Amino acid sequence: MYVMVSDVRDFISTGKPDAVIQSLIDYMQQASACLEGLGLSEEAIKLVMIYAIAHQLTMMDGGQVTSERNISGNQVSWATPQGTGLASTTWGNLVLQHPGASCINDLINRSDIQVFSVGRRCS
Repeated sequence: MYVMVSDVRDFISTGKPDAVIQSLIDYMQQASACLEGLGLSEEAIKLVMIYAIAHQLTMMDGGQVTSERNISGNQVSWATPQGTGLASTTWGNLVLQHPGASCINDLINRSDIQVFSVGRRCS
């Protein structure tokens, strides 16, 4: 196994429980054989898997937070996907720049599996 929950938490702040992160890690392990077949080092495989998991966590939380100032000068933020697939988050764009991008892209963009989050946070 290349990635542990603590590795993911070191890269991205998320309120998701360890069980959710572990399930994403387990899912991403399916890309291991493809990544190994490319001759990538263990460190390179670990890095691209963490990027992919961070992308998925970002999408589960509604997308990447984007901020800008409106015409009144007030800061406005929203969390919506900015693009499609891996290109919709900074983490996904890092995957796309990695030599193992095709292995990850094939796994994440499968049409027969959808990962999403349902519910609301109570305060």
